[in-house]
Amino acid sequence: MSTDERRTVPATVVDRLFVYGTLRTGQTARAIVAAHLVGGVSATTRGSLYAFPGDYPGVVPDDGGVIVGELLQLRDLASALPLLDAFEGDEFMRMLTEVTTADGGTWAWIYVLVSPELARHGRRLEHGDWARYLARAASDQDPK
Repeated sequence: MSTDERRTVPATVVDRLFVYGTLRTGQTARAIVAAHLVGGVSATTRGSLYAFPGDYPGVVPDDGGVIVGELLQLRDLASALPLLDAFEGDEFMRMLTEVTTADGGTWAWIYVLVSPELARHGRRLEHGDWARYLARAASDQDPK
């Protein structure tokens, strides 16, 4: 879907977060968000996913591909969002994006790179899946 075709952002409070990297189930930073979860489902969104030195991902919001992740429903946004903002740091900003699940489309928060210029320091992952990238990297290092 092109940027011009996106629906209007909802005026209601959005209590969902799309995670694509270290906050996903089974990843290194999941504990940061775990206490704020109501639930989650598999989801996708549009954009370009990059892997950076130091083993963390970043997203550029564009129509360059599909990013695989999870749609999390959060409780107590007043506590959860500042904690997540601090974790993500100065290279990332929170914005609303349209997300697709098996049940259809919805809006969610996502952390994206503050500038597309930062992507030049990373490697674009054409398949858009951080977990797949890590699994491949682990199998490449397996001494079998």
